[in-house]
Amino acid sequence: MAKVELSIDGAKLNISISEIPRHSGSTVYMALAEDNLSSDIEKGENAGRNLSHVSVVRQLRGISRIESARSNYTGIINLAAEPDWNTDNLKVIVFLQENSTRVIPGVSRTSFDAPTNGKPG
Repeated sequence: MAKVELSIDGAKLNISISEIPRHSGSTVYMALAEDNLSSDIEKGENAGRNLSHVSVVRQLRGISRIESARSNYTGIINLAAEPDWNTDNLKVIVFLQENSTRVIPGVSRTSFDAPTNGKPG
């Protein structure tokens, strides 16, 4: 398994991935996910119910491709939340996925502690 380490410094996410096992090329992805969401259902079989949701992915993006010869990666990316997201309920998840097999040899998560839309607050 790859070792994925994350730290947040202001609006920047520092990513360090080491010990990447032999691979034919991989991609680093970052997801922002929000907990404690709910939906009031008006129609259908769940009409009148309130459904709770956890780990709703608000943003998913590819960060970097890693060539097969590499066994580590470091990078820094900017983080920002949309104004209607509850940052107290957000988490950052970074995972490494092998391109050909789709195996995920490493993953980590941390609490979101960055500005909303790149602005303090």
